[in-house]
Amino acid sequence: MNISGIMPALVTPYKKDGEVNLPELKKLVRTLLEDGAEGFYVCGSTGECFMLRDDERKSIIETVTQEVNGQVPVIAHVGTIWADQAADLAKHAESCGVTAVSSVPPFYYKFSFQEIVDYYKILSDSTGLPVVIYNFPAFSGVSINSQNIGEIIAQCRVGGLKYTDHNLFELEKIRRKFPDLTIMYGHDEVLLNALPIGISGAIGSTFNAMTPKYKRIMEAYYAGNLEEASKVQHEASSIVEMLVKVGVFRGVKYLLTKKGIECNGCRKPFRELTEEEKQFLDQIADLN
Repeated sequence: MNISGIMPALVTPYKKDGEVNLPELKKLVRTLLEDGAEGFYVCGSTGECFMLRDDERKSIIETVTQEVNGQVPVIAHVGTIWADQAADLAKHAESCGVTAVSSVPPFYYKFSFQEIVDYYKILSDSTGLPVVIYNFPAFSGVSINSQNIGEIIAQCRVGGLKYTDHNLFELEKIRRKFPDLTIMYGHDEVLLNALPIGISGAIGSTFNAMTPKYKRIMEAYYAGNLEEASKVQHEASSIVEMLVKVGVFRGVKYLLTKKGIECNGCRKPFRELTEEEKQFLDQIADLN
């Protein structure tokens, strides 16, 4: 199944007691499909993956794949520091029928790049699924770039790259060096800037609340209407700027709650939004 277009990186809704809220997750998936989502990236950074138990990550994957029912691609982020743990999550995700698995490189211990390649090889060998490499140096501390990604591609079943970095020159070098590689961009606020490089689509946090707006950007760009694409990108970016001021994940969840999807904030140590922050976000009028 083709990985392309606008793919929300799903948030994880919670109940008031802090447990994962699977009925609201189903509602979110249905809403986003109605909004035109062309796939889902599940249990990634936006989904608070490193604050979820393994059994919760598995139940989330089960729930999303069942609700999607093959309509669009589902990418399961199975990233952890321990390769065997990632492989176990990958095997479960494969049994659920996901399209691909994905992972940030192992972090914290400052692994050598060969150890990072070994991690991806263990993950790749654990299933028959393609692996979407997740480059997010600002969070992981590891840069996967045009000089080293070939080492992973040579040893693993790579199905794509999620590129979450503002360095568009490096992105262009990757596209030039690997013209057939599926690349999904990860910075919502500059999606339009990445389109001329030849990305396949985008995976984003704010797509949870603004999928129609981002689809309009891509549709206008590919129709040659750059003025409209730029106008809508500016609209989206101004909202992203507001979300950044209160914390993107918490802010997106608040916007979803306003749309009728109960989220109950993020897990600790993320703090709750203040009333002033909520009032600030209440100024946002047009998410579509």
